[in-house]
Amino acid sequence: MRKKGFTLFELLVVMALLAVVAGLVVPQLDMNFGGTGVEAVQKFLRGSVDRCRMQAQLGRTDVVLRFHQNSLSIDGSKEPLRFPPSARFKELVFPSEKESEETRLVFNRQGITSTTIVRVEIGSTMYSFLVSPVIQRVDYRKGTARFDDFMD
Repeated sequence: MRKKGFTLFELLVVMALLAVVAGLVVPQLDMNFGGTGVEAVQKFLRGSVDRCRMQAQLGRTDVVLRFHQNSLSIDGSKEPLRFPPSARFKELVFPSEKESEETRLVFNRQGITSTTIVRVEIGSTMYSFLVSPVIQRVDYRKGTARFDDFMD
């Protein structure tokens, strides 16, 4: 006569299946809820800038961060860093009022770069992200903000 209930093996199989399903679903939820918006781009840019700063300081050498339409690349790294899916790089704006076609930030051996606005289109909306020379923070404003717009 068999007792009612489940064996330990049956419970472990069900838990393994649930773990596999959760592993497939959770990344999709992240992409759909907050993984593609302005906060995701802000975190992405801050992480990339922090990585360049650290690499420059540890290696005691200049590090170049290059911007491409859908990704960033750090000189010496094999793999590009992909922007969140709906984001597209548009331009870099430097404090000088001159128009520039520059698409790179250079971090010196102390990890310092020039103050820069990174313009990114997310969906159909433009956002301006301010990269500070030394402060480990990336602020943003909606639209094509200027440097004065970040002075709160």
